[in-house]
Amino acid sequence: AEALTAQAQERLRQYPQALASAQKALGLEPGLALAWVVHATALQASGQTREAERELEEVLQQHPQNAAARLQLGYCRLCAGNLAAAVASLEVLDTGVGVWRSQLGAAKAYQALALESLEQQPSGLGGSFAAASGGNRAAEEAARDALSLHRNLQHVWSEIEGGVIANPLEAVQRLRGICDLDLTTLQAKQLLRLMAKAAGRHDLLQKMACLAVPQRGRDGGGLGGAAGGGGNGASSRQPSAPPPNRWATGVQNDGLRGVTGSGASTPTGDFVPHGAFRGGMVMPPTSPEQ
Repeated sequence: AEALTAQAQERLRQYPQALASAQKALGLEPGLALAWVVHATALQASGQTREAERELEEVLQQHPQNAAARLQLGYCRLCAGNLAAAVASLEVLDTGVGVWRSQLGAAKAYQALALESLEQQPSGLGGSFAAASGGNRAAEEAARDALSLHRNLQHVWSEIEGGVIANPLEAVQRLRGICDLDLTTLQAKQLLRLMAKAAGRHDLLQKMACLAVPQRGRDGGGLGGAAGGGGNGASSRQPSAPPPNRWATGVQNDGLRGVTGSGASTPTGDFVPHGAFRGGMVMPPTSPEQ
């Protein structure tokens, strides 16, 4: 119960409370992977990225099939500016078992951000990796994959394409409010432009001109970079103000790939399916430990 309370608090961006609840859960059951993942997620959102990475790496040492830990580790590395490491971590989910479609969709969105940011770097700082990975083409392909897999992302994009959300800044906030996709303001802007490119919507790109993402210069500078992360569009975590609430489109059947092995994202009695309500909010899929 404490672990689920911590998860709800973290999704509500109540990070001090989430940390306290996760610690209570770990006091009762020190090996509970869900509590460790939630604790690490709240740490990262509070600016303690290195500590979060360490905790997630320890979870994966014990439970290498834990998709939630793998996804969050990739996002931590993205936010820290460790872009090649982020891509490497997230690519593991492509062949993992027990991975929910929304988790794989989120991984593809984060890969798209990392790959495009790598393409913007000089070759000595990551450009060679980006070139080997396909650069911007690979980023756009990852964005297309994210849209095909992540239903909440599909929903927001359909509203944008259909003109329901006409204001680019409103679109950014809608992206940031998705319950199972963590994005800073700069990441949301970058993903929005990538989706427009991937869909061939040049008219939308023109409307998004006001959402230009700062480019990383040869001096490693950029606007809004995370502390110690070498600032770029994908890696800034702290400066943005989140929307007040997270949301999802409603109860959905979020497909689960074959599940084997300890630590996989297996539904159990404590599992909260994608889009289901618990405590008055919409929760994303979880990876509770059996």
